[in-house]
Amino acid sequence: VKTLADAIPAIPGLVEVVISGNKCFGAKVRLDPWGEPRADHGSHEIDKDQAGWNAFCENLNGSAIEKMGFADIGLGPIGMKTLAQTIPTTPGLVGVDISRNQISADVAPTLIESIQKSNIKTLVIGKSASLAVGGSDATSLDYSDQDLGPGEIMLISALVIPTTPGVVEVVISGNKCFGAIHHLTSGGDAYPDHGNHDTDKDQSGWTALCNSFKGTSLQKLGFADIGIGPIGMKTLAEAIPTIPGLVEVDISRNQISADVAPMLIESIQKSNIKTLV
Repeated sequence: VKTLADAIPAIPGLVEVVISGNKCFGAKVRLDPWGEPRADHGSHEIDKDQAGWNAFCENLNGSAIEKMGFADIGLGPIGMKTLAQTIPTTPGLVGVDISRNQISADVAPTLIESIQKSNIKTLVIGKSASLAVGGSDATSLDYSDQDLGPGEIMLISALVIPTTPGVVEVVISGNKCFGAIHHLTSGGDAYPDHGNHDTDKDQSGWTALCNSFKGTSLQKLGFADIGIGPIGMKTLAEAIPTIPGLVEVDISRNQISADVAPMLIESIQKSNIKTLV
């Protein structure tokens, strides 16, 4: 990556750089059956070696780059922060792909601020969710089953919902909106189990999303299987009456506790909702 970084200033007409699918921060090293260390090129060493990435981002400063492809390169919070610092220094940048990387809730605000100061129109996150962050005339936003976590939900809340005035439907079903439970491998490495929700754990993305809905023209919301628990359900109940055109909500495959049910009932009775799943 550092060698590539050194080449960027020598190519004045360069407008697109794609390094997706590489181990830009290193690959995990494991022992083979004979006890010899071998790089596992199927597993990123997230955020470990910043040398190449720092050099790469530094050489993007002031360049004429318009599109960047960084899908599945092992970005973590440190690398994402470096990218956020670089984006405003690349004035012609209109498209960035950071899909299949970690966007933590801690670094999301920095990334949001950076993008808002830039000319970026398209941001790709999750598996392949394309966000029109520069505004669009879309009426339906479907981000189902995109491996989105709290950080990604924060990006949608700040960069998409407010800039899509005609949207009437938002669907984020099948994502880990409150985080995924982490397990340890036999080697002691922590990895997220994307099959299991960390129910109600990280409220940052969900709170931001519900706040972004208030006073909008939304009619349908799809929240099936996203890890809502009692706290998240209460936040939703508080938001529902602030969306006057809302007629349909899907909260299937989430927890609705007996403690929060009365509040949800009262909220729905005050709304115009006709269908609840």
